[in-house]
Order: sequence, then C-alpha cells, then structure tokens
Amino acid sequence: MKQNFLILPAFLMALFLFATPVLAQTGTDSDSDDTSNTTEDTDYEGIDVNEPTDVPSEFVLFMRSMRERFSLMLTRNTNRRAEQAIKFAEERMLIAEKMFEKDKGEKMRLRARRMLEIANNMMNESEDNEDAALKNPNKETERLLRNRAKQLERHRMIMDRLEEKATDEKTTDEILKIREEMEMRARRLENAIQNEKIPEEIRQHLKDVKERIEAQATEIREHVEEVQALRERREQGDEKAGKELKALKDRRHEIIKQKVEEAQQMMERRREMMQQKLENKEAGEAEEAGEAEKVEEYNEAGE
Repeated sequence: MKQNFLILPAFLMALFLFATPVLAQTGTDSDSDDTSNTTEDTDYEGIDVNEPTDVPSEFVLFMRSMRERFSLMLTRNTNRRAEQAIKFAEERMLIAEKMFEKDKGEKMRLRARRMLEIANNMMNESEDNEDAALKNPNKETERLLRNRAKQLERHRMIMDRLEEKATDEKTTDEILKIREEMEMRARRLENAIQNEKIPEEIRQHLKDVKERIEAQATEIREHVEEVQALRERREQGDEKAGKELKALKDRRHEIIKQKVEEAQQMMERRREMMQQKLENKEAGEAEEAGEAEKVEEYNEAGE
C-alpha cells in the first residue's frame, strides 16, 4: 500500500516533466498536440507567453493543467509564482480566442468560457502572490509590478479581439460580463500604489493604468445597461427599440474593430522598432570589431 502512495507522485512528476517539452513543441488539432510559438513582440520582462496556433485537444488541456499546477506548487518565490500565473492566465485567454475562431457552436463556446474562467483563477493566484510579495518588496517585486501593468493592457487587447469575434447575443453578453469583472481587477493595484516601499515612478504608472482600466470598465457597464434597457423595451413590443438596439451594437462593433486595428498597428510599429534596434546593434558591433581588427593589425605592424 505504501508503495502505491510513492509510485503515484513519482508517476505524476515524471508525467509533468515529460509533458512540458511536448506541450511546447508539438502541434494540435482536435486529435493532436498543441503547437505554440513564443510571442516575439511581447513587452513582458522575463515572461515568455506561448501563443497557440490551434485549439488544443482535451488531453493536451488536461496535461497543461497538470503542468501549471506543478509549476506553481514547486515555485517558492512569491514574485516568480505571481509572474508564472500571469503567463498561464494569458495563455488560457489566447486558447479561448482560438476556440472562438475555430467554431461558433455551443460546445466550443462553453470550452472557451471555461478557459476564461481558468484565466480568471490564475489572475487571482497571481494577485494573491503579489500581495504577499508586497509585504517585503525587492527588485523582483518591482519587475512584477511593471509586468502587472502590462498584463492589464494586454488582456484588454485580447478581450477587444474576443468581443469583435462574438457573433451572437449570448456570447457577447458573456464576454462583456467577463470584461467588466476583469477590468475591475485594477482596483487591487491600490495595494501597490499605497506601498511606500515601491519606487514613486512605478506607483504613478500603476495609478495611471488603474484609472484608465476603471474608466473602460465604467464604459462597458454603461453600454451593458443601455443594451438591457433596449431589450426590455423590445420585449414589451417596442419596434423602435429593436432598431435602436441594432444601431447601438453596430456602433459598439465599429469601436471595437477600430481598437483592434489600432492595437495591431501599434504592435507592428513595435516589431519594426525592435528590428531596427537589432540591426543598429549588429551594425555597431560589426563596426567595433572592424576597428579592433585595424588596431590589432597596426600593433602587429609596429612590432
């Protein structure tokens, strides 16, 4: 009996260690594994987010859950555990996005909703560890807080894309509800903003992000209330309300579409800037190497 208790943890650990490279390298459709590529234009510091190229199978998602749990369990540093949860949360959101792209059916919509729920749980995990780290902050905590601000902005862009992809009222309602819940999470930044052990520059940046995210949450809440009011009028037989509701949804869709396009343009500019910096760096290094070679030749000639 004791051997069974020892074998099971060993088996699970081996499974976890085996699954990690497999999940990172192999492709997936409904019956195969998951292919992920590290996002090249990420602005995170020390966090590599893997973006899926297709919808993972149920087995791959199970293995992913095992890997995530083991990874968080084995990481004792609260700052790093919080950053791991940031990574896992965003990857789940990207999987949900792929699910919406793959299929508009009820089954896939429920799977996508489950991915967003897991992402929400991961964000809770991350914020709980962040609160623990803030009790005795260090340089790693400062990096975590910078990543937290970036996380909120990145998640907003993902939710914009999800909302744009929604085609039916039920899905749109769910996404708007999740958006309101997620964006109100910015309130928890107050713990860091009020922490005098954190540099003023970081605290001010967090404050700016918090105000911007909360303003967006308020905008969403007002939109949802307006939609609900028009639906009630429509159900009562007001034909004009139906037209107003469609016009409201069309305006919202155009706003979201514009935000998505602007975000894509911004990411493209960032990629171009990063590429230019890389080329300038390589050119500078080549020039320095050339100068060093000339100096060496001159010294040899002098000898």
